[in-house]
Amino acid sequence: MKRIVDKVGWGIMLTLACVVTLYAFTYLFIDTGGDSPVKQRFLERPLVGYSHLFGGGLAILLGPFALSTRFRKRNLNLHRWMGRAYLIGVLFSGLAGLYSATPCRRHIVLDPRVNGRRESVNGREN
Repeated sequence: MKRIVDKVGWGIMLTLACVVTLYAFTYLFIDTGGDSPVKQRFLERPLVGYSHLFGGGLAILLGPFALSTRFRKRNLNLHRWMGRAYLIGVLFSGLAGLYSATPCRRHIVLDPRVNGRRESVNGREN
């Protein structure tokens, strides 16, 4: 019974990882239309966006294989190479995500003088 539960759990995890990866790759390669702030940031810094989406999608897709003892025992060399690719994906996605998390051109900062808020554009007050 435990073996069946393990197989079903691993299958669900792999399926969800594939769905999330397909979503990331869809955002990479298919014009989804619309004009969201995320898409604007992506167009401002395309290399950062591609690095974040591709690296994250790769890491999410390879992650379940790292948790499979059976896969590791049968394919030790492939498991190691997939682990290296996973780490590279996490590195690129993480660094790109941190870079993207820097403040936008227009952001709101707290200021007790004006109802607790002040708008700032490019570091200058409005």
